[in-house]
Amino acid sequence: MAEIEQGVLKLGRVEGIDTAEELLAKLRAIADESEAAKIDGSAVISVDSTTLQMLVVLHRELTQEGSNMSWVDASAKLKKSATMLGLAQELGL
Repeated sequence: MAEIEQGVLKLGRVEGIDTAEELLAKLRAIADESEAAKIDGSAVISVDSTTLQMLVVLHRELTQEGSNMSWVDASAKLKKSATMLGLAQELGL
């Protein structure tokens, strides 16, 4: 499960559809407070397409609002999953 630590959302080892809504709320809260959503995905060993698609939508929305989303770190598995779905570039991975 994702946790906020010093303004950075630290993704859990497994992120899936069951945590996507909570993840979105936490990222929005961070972006509202600092005009940027920072994510640490270094611990991710499994992520589903729903979560990655939600992150793309959030990235687009933040960009339109004049904010941004950036990665502090990302695991090889997170990068591979995003690449396989064609989302790595849009997510900045």
